[in-house]
Amino acid sequence: MDINDNLHQDDLRQDDVYQKVLRLLLDEAGIVLPETELAALKQDTAIRSLLNDLLASVSAKAISLPIDSVTLAEHLALANNETVTCPSEQSIAVATEITATDNVVTDHVVTAIKAPLWMEETREQPITAIDDRQPLVSLSEEKSHEVIGSEENIVKEPDQHNERLLLAETLSAKTLSAKTPEPNPLADVLPSVDMLSPVDMLSPVDMLSPIEIHHKVPVEEESWQAMLFSPIEQHANTASSAAGTKPLRPGQIPVGMPNPANCPPQYTQPKAKINIANARVGTPFHSDVDISLDNGAKAEILDVSFAKDIGLIFDQATSSLSGTPTESGDIEATVTWSCHSAPYFSTKVLFIVNPDPRSLWKILEPPADDRYFKENVDHKLISAPGVNIAAASRRGRSHEHVGSFRDDDFFISSNRDTGWNIMLVADGAGSAKNSRKGSQIVTETVGHYLSAQLSGDKGRELKERIINWTPEDQRVVGETFIRQFHHASVIAINNIKNESLIAEETVKSYSTTLLATVSFRTGTELFAAAFWMGDGAIAAYGPVGRVRILGTPDSGEYAGQTRFLDVDAVSDPEFSKRVSIGKWTGISHLVLMTDGVSDPRFETDNGLQNPQKWDALITEISPCLSDNPQAAEQLAEWLNFFSPGNHDDRTMVVSW
Repeated sequence: MDINDNLHQDDLRQDDVYQKVLRLLLDEAGIVLPETELAALKQDTAIRSLLNDLLASVSAKAISLPIDSVTLAEHLALANNETVTCPSEQSIAVATEITATDNVVTDHVVTAIKAPLWMEETREQPITAIDDRQPLVSLSEEKSHEVIGSEENIVKEPDQHNERLLLAETLSAKTLSAKTPEPNPLADVLPSVDMLSPVDMLSPVDMLSPIEIHHKVPVEEESWQAMLFSPIEQHANTASSAAGTKPLRPGQIPVGMPNPANCPPQYTQPKAKINIANARVGTPFHSDVDISLDNGAKAEILDVSFAKDIGLIFDQATSSLSGTPTESGDIEATVTWSCHSAPYFSTKVLFIVNPDPRSLWKILEPPADDRYFKENVDHKLISAPGVNIAAASRRGRSHEHVGSFRDDDFFISSNRDTGWNIMLVADGAGSAKNSRKGSQIVTETVGHYLSAQLSGDKGRELKERIINWTPEDQRVVGETFIRQFHHASVIAINNIKNESLIAEETVKSYSTTLLATVSFRTGTELFAAAFWMGDGAIAAYGPVGRVRILGTPDSGEYAGQTRFLDVDAVSDPEFSKRVSIGKWTGISHLVLMTDGVSDPRFETDNGLQNPQKWDALITEISPCLSDNPQAAEQLAEWLNFFSPGNHDDRTMVVSW
């Protein structure tokens, strides 16, 4: 093997060392480079110079060279507490003699050589790490000559820390991308001593300098600065320890860990489940406060407190919370309790106070310039000797909330000459945009038609038949009212058609129901003829506990379904079944209402037949009717009662 081959192999080994050290430093800096960029970087002149200095410094501190003249001179100098430097001559004879006692080597000499033995291919020796704290036992048996050199040629040891910082800065400046590196043990990256040749570990100055020995002052161990690299031994020990650790089996306790069976039991606070009923603001409230613990122990409530006064008080004797909440919302309550294991615990719970449902409803006004504008509330009173009729209608909350119009309407009249009284209520369909106008057209059309038919001689003749009330009279009266209600309905439907043509709207957009009665009193008797189209209610009430329902409501298969007054209704062969007549004694009230009143008060069709429900209704409205001059206004106010889920328009007409 010629010298060129040797040099080529040295270069390859040196490049491999450069690349590994570069990769280690880049990993520490959090920089990742492709192989092509790394290869280009290690050829940089400044980088290679810094790497040479760093490797030389690392080798001087951590690795021992093979036994040759340089190494021997260094060890001899260390044994005499002297400093070694290298002037620039290669053919130098080194000689010294060490005198020692016990384990110190004596009478050893070193022969002069032209170059270090480890540079010869045939005399390469393995490089081994040494501990310079141990005395030398055997170095060489060759003779030594005189040491030549001067103090001016002393070469100071490189500062490893500064060199590495400078190298890292240079690398960072030449790097274009960075990435957090994966953990990599230092022992796997730093080249082992077998991979480094002595040429790689010494700078050119070290190789060309003859050796000089100078006395040096002992340096305290604490003055040494820690290297940035962790000791290789530490990484090796950590890796071997981790590799030797066996995984734990299920239930196995790690070595050195305390046995749970031998540990004293730790006390944990039991978890409490506390129940308090929901309250409603402004409504009297009373509720027991219940508590249960997850461990089954018995607990006692000591107190329930709130961050501020909300009108509720806790009674420990009865373990109850009572009062009238003054505000709504989700309010945090602190419940203090105790059990046998401890005298005092506290638990935060959420106490829910529901708002007043009425406060959630908006009141928005409908547009005043609408073509079919209608007042939100309307009422009328007829008071005369023997006649008292009060009518009231108001917009429902569902309409107030969205700013739409009242769809209900009514009509009342009384003929003083004949004594006939006419009362009508109509409920415009909520799904029909012009139904408020439809209910108005129907009530006015039918009301005026009936008033005309019951006035003058016609009204008096019909009244005579009712007073006589023979079977023939009953037949004639029945046929008369069937015909009158039918004619009135047909006229009302025609008027709706005319209005729809003028407004260029559909007839269906005016859909409405109609409930009507004509009646008169004679002595203690009341006669009434009723027409029923749609939902709502008509009843003759009295005496207490007795009621007569004058028809059958048109309720569909689903809630809110009903029948409206239209061409199909008046063409129905069974139209006559919608008319009923009767004559009774003891009737105190004749009542008509739309479903906005009948639904919350009676709920179902069967409820309409319940006398107790009618007793309750008459009892509620009687105070409104007793104050005669304001009866209609007070009835309108009463219609504003709150019923959850029932917020439709409400209209009622009462004769008493």
